[in-house]
Order: sequence, then C-alpha cells, then structure tokens
Amino acid sequence: MIKLLFNNPFFNAIRNIKSVLDPDQKRRSILMIILMLINAVFDVLGLATIFLLITSALEGDVITSDTYLRAEDISNNQHFFNETLRSVYLWSGASSEIELLFYLSILIFIVINIKNGVSLWIVYIQTRFSYNIALRLNQKMFKYFYEQGHLFLNKNTSGKKIYKVVEVPMRFASQYMNPTFYFTTELLVITILTIALLAYNPKAVLLLMIVVTPVFLAIYQFSKDRAKKVGNERNRLMPINYAKVIESMKAFVDVKLGNLENKFLEDYSNSQKALNHTDVVNIGIYQKIHQKTNDIIFGLGILVIFSFAYFTDADKDSVLVLLGFFGIAAYKVLPAINRMMNSVLAIKNSSFVMEELAIVAHQDLTPFMEVDKMQFQEAIRLENICFKYPNTSQNALENISFQMNKGESIGIIGESGSGKTTLLKLFLRLINQQSGDFLVDDKKLSNKLDDTAFQKNIGYVEQDVFILNGTLENNIAFGEELTDSDRMDFAIKNAMLEQFLSEQPEGLQMQLGEGGVKLSGGQKQRVGIARALYKGSEILVFDEVTSALDPITERAIVKSINHIATLGKTIIIVAHRITTLEKCDRIIELHDGTNRRERKYQDLVKELLLHE
Repeated sequence: MIKLLFNNPFFNAIRNIKSVLDPDQKRRSILMIILMLINAVFDVLGLATIFLLITSALEGDVITSDTYLRAEDISNNQHFFNETLRSVYLWSGASSEIELLFYLSILIFIVINIKNGVSLWIVYIQTRFSYNIALRLNQKMFKYFYEQGHLFLNKNTSGKKIYKVVEVPMRFASQYMNPTFYFTTELLVITILTIALLAYNPKAVLLLMIVVTPVFLAIYQFSKDRAKKVGNERNRLMPINYAKVIESMKAFVDVKLGNLENKFLEDYSNSQKALNHTDVVNIGIYQKIHQKTNDIIFGLGILVIFSFAYFTDADKDSVLVLLGFFGIAAYKVLPAINRMMNSVLAIKNSSFVMEELAIVAHQDLTPFMEVDKMQFQEAIRLENICFKYPNTSQNALENISFQMNKGESIGIIGESGSGKTTLLKLFLRLINQQSGDFLVDDKKLSNKLDDTAFQKNIGYVEQDVFILNGTLENNIAFGEELTDSDRMDFAIKNAMLEQFLSEQPEGLQMQLGEGGVKLSGGQKQRVGIARALYKGSEILVFDEVTSALDPITERAIVKSINHIATLGKTIIIVAHRITTLEKCDRIIELHDGTNRRERKYQDLVKELLLHE
C-alpha cells in the first residue's frame, strides 16, 4: 500500500517535473504550491456558502428557535452547526428565515465571483509558469541540437528535429505539467472538503466513498494503459507527419515534373489519418469516458440512500438531509474527481515527453560561447589529416597535408567521392579530424573555442546560397539587426551588386521571398559573396558556385571572385569547371581521399588538351 501511495502517475509526474526544472524554477514552484492551496481554500469556501444556504432552508426552525439546539438526539457536530446558523441569523438582523436566505444568496453570489476571479488568476499564473518552463526547454533543445554538430544534424531527419524542438516542450507544458497542477489543486480541494464533511457527517462521506471509489477505479484501470499507448503512438507519428510535409515542399519541382502530386498528397493523408485516429481515440474516448460516469454515480448514490432507508426504516427527514448532503457533496466532489481523472490520463498519455526531454534534463541554458576572431597573419597548414565517417571502414581523408599562405587562391578539384566535400567541411571546422593537425599561424586548433574563433574568419559561398525570407539588407547583414552602412556599401560594390540594386524600386528593402524565389542563380551567388564581404571575412570559400550557372553568368561570377582576390583575401575554390580556377595560385587534386598532386592552372589545361 505504501509503495502504491508513492509510486503512481501523480507522484511520478511530480518527480519527473522536478528532474527537468532548473534551481530558480524549483524555487518558484513553491509559490505555485501556495497558490494551489489558496485556490483550494476558495473552492471549499464557495461550497461552504452553498451548503450553509441549503441547510438553512432544510432546517429553518433552528434559525428562529433554540428548541433543537438542546435536543438530545442531535450530534455534537450538528449541535455546533445549528448554533453557528443561529449566530448568523442573529448577526444578520434578519426578521425571518426568507430574509436570511436572501442575504445568504447575495453572499453566495459574491463569494462565487471572488472565487472564480481568484481561480482564473491563479490558473493564469500557473499556466504562464509552465509555458515559461517549456520555452526554456525549447531553447535547451535548440541548443542541444546545435551543439551536436554538423554530422548529427545531417544524420537525423528534419521532421524529428523540428518535433523535438517545438512540439515536445509545449506538450510537456500543456499535457503533462498543467494537468499535474490541476490534479494537485483538486486533491487539496477534496482533502479539505473530506475533512470538513467527516467532521459534520461521517456516514454520508462513507456512503459517497463507497459509491464513487469503485466506479472511478474501474474507469482508471480500463483507461490508463490505453491512454499511454495512444500517447506513445502519437509521439511516433508526429515526426513522420512533419517529415512528409517538409519533404513534399522541398521536392516541389520533382513532384510537379513527375505529376506526382496525388502520390505525395496520399502519403501525407495516410500519415495524417493515422495521427487523427489516435487523437480521436484519445479525445473522443479516454478524455471523456470518466465524465460520463457522473450520472451513473449520482443514480447509484440515490439508490443506495433509499436502499439504506428501506432496510433500516429511517425517517423521511433523515433521508432528505442525507440526500441533500449527498447532492451538495457530489456537486463538488464528482467534477473534481473527473478533473483529477482527466489530469491523470493526460499525464499517462503524455508520459513519453519525459523520455524525449531526458537529453536536456540536466543541461544548463548557458549562452553559446562568444569568442573573438582568431588572428590569421601568415598561413594555414594541414598536417597528415585523417578523417573517417561514423560506421564506415575506410577513411574519407587519408594523410592530407598542404599549406595555404595568406592572400593565396587555392583551387581544389577531384572526381566525385575523392574527398572534396569532406575536406571542405573539415576546413570550415564543421567536422574534426581523428588524427593529424590543423594549424593557423602555427597554432593548433584543438577545441570548439578554437574552431569558433577560426570560423569567424571564414565567408562561405555555396552552390545553393541560403536566403532568408526577408529583405536584401537582412540577407547581406546576416544576423545583424543594425546595419553598418560603410560595410554594406563595400560588400555591395565588391560583390558587383550595384546594378541589380539600382534596378529595384525598394532598394535594400526588397523582399527576396522564401529561399530567394525572386533571385536568379547568379544573383543568389552575389548575395552570398556580399554576405561574406560584409562579415569582414579574411578567408572566402567558394563551393561549386558556378556548377549550376550558364556560361555568361559563370564568367560574371568568376570575374567577381577574381576581383575579390585583388582585395588581399585568401580564397579556396572547389570546382568541377576548370575555367573557374584560372586565377588560382595552386590547384590541389584529390584522389580517394588523398592529395594526389598540386599543379598550376596552365599545366592542368595543357594536360586536359593532351587527353582530348
């Protein structure tokens, strides 16, 4: 019994919630407990005023006469209550029972309104508290995924990541923490009410417990495991659903060209249909089934009362008092138990959130480390760099060694699978070598802080430049709210965006649309170049920037890159098209993860001509 008392969904939820709270949140949770107690007291106070009115109406003679106060067949509790009614009657100055009942009805109206106002305010404070906790968990999840690095983010599906960052913490707040608050409040209400009612009429309380307890226990036993199963199924389906939508949007062109709209719509519909089914079962059955027991319990209670009267020959007045008492208690107790049941089933249904939140349960929400840009004065050296992807047997990079001097332009070429992309990721410090050294001016990069400090030197322009759904200014000054006009002018001029900008009526405030739908491929590249220049990058990395461009646009972008080289920037160009590398000082050719050789552009062209 003791084990059952402390090993149940409610106490488990309290322990689970405590495990994800930060110290300051745990301190504030004490205030939430006090507020729940205040809420419970006001709830019981509201019921007490109603009970006072009904009892006064049933036993009106007690108000105007002291005859029954001395009756020997009245219990001590009843005697005390009758004396209290008499005192209220005398204090009110009422001249009749009806006048007193009128005054009591006004009091009830006032108390109920105050109770409801206080209750709404407390629920608002509790809900705000739980959603603030959810926000911090949102932030922790976001930070956790970012800190796992490039390989982790690429390995996991977008739908699952979005679901864990956005949905799980909010589910924790709305369907796990808030129900725990509600359960605690109702538990306090029932506890206070039960103590008061036991003092007044223990027989009636025993009757209520005999009627209510078996019914609700049966409903709970029927629902608890099923509700948890439905919640786990929803947790499985939600990321799949997110992924279906994301994939269909990203694959828009391929879907249209293949006339596959119906296929993708059907895939999404099947996923959503399965998710809807779980919600229908949960909302339509498990969240409602216990609410349908009120009538059963009320009818059963009346049957038990009159059965008691029939078999014990109880008098009519005793039965009416017992019936009125049962009705008043049921008016408050049954809805409270319903809400408690609903809360417990919600907790069971959402218990999966604790497993999802375990990865950030003890994580401090510290800001991402801000570091100063690492000084780059002379050269970058890679010495015997080796890298192998997880769950593979062969190195993607094998003993890569080369030096790149400040101000140099280096080209990197190689067939597909030669290691170009991996080398680029390593140079960008998105991944780290398993062996070998990466040195900047003879300083080894040995930790994340070193990597971050070095990354602040790099401007990265890829084949498909990421474009924010915002203005041209937002995209060039990426991440900065206040734009530096001098740096902006420099970036636009040297990215050769001046003509394009002059043709836009809105200028820098031109909206580029999601993914840069209003830009051509070449214009996206120029925005990417301008972003790198605005950042003040000493090193610019161009990753296949011309591979998807037409020859005219390619020549224009190459001209921009060659111009940037005259600004003293250090440049790395990964390319398939040899013409992109014309102004490179050296070209490194990769083969099977090794740097096969280094050559000049002219030598490479001659070799290609010989093979033709």
